[in-house]
Amino acid sequence: MSRIAETEYYVKELASEECICGATKRRGFAFCYNCYYALPPHMREGLYVRIGQGYERQYENAVEQLVTDGKI
Repeated sequence: MSRIAETEYYVKELASEECICGATKRRGFAFCYNCYYALPPHMREGLYVRIGQGYERQYENAVEQLVTDGKI
């Protein structure tokens, strides 16, 4: 995936009103309330990093954690 396509993916995820789990979420948020609070505090904090400055990896780590925990 090109850098531009990757950036577009994460921008669309943030703009979306659907969480990766299928629940409704607020635009500008990475996850719905339940998924967000299922993450450990250090992972939640990592989601406030900007796109292009580490957000992508933080998001992917959070998704992996949610999968591992059986949340999604």
